[in-house]
Amino acid sequence: QLDLIYKVPTSPIERRKQIIAQKLVLQNEKIYLYGYDVENDKSIVLNVRRIIQILSKTFKKKNPEEQDFSSYLIIFS
Repeated sequence: QLDLIYKVPTSPIERRKQIIAQKLVLQNEKIYLYGYDVENDKSIVLNVRRIIQILSKTFKKKNPEEQDFSSYLIIFS
């Protein structure tokens, strides 16, 4: 889960979002983060260039039998 500050394209206001990251996609020469918006309970797509700051990263542990490393997103800043 990522806790981040995001610049909304339709507003001058920066918003704090809690996202469960699912995948990064390169489309039309832009990188998008696909995930789930915890607060609004819906899927979301964010342009990575509009992420102002990542406040925290949290990884939830699963049972070793259920571990799926393909769903983890690691961002270095």
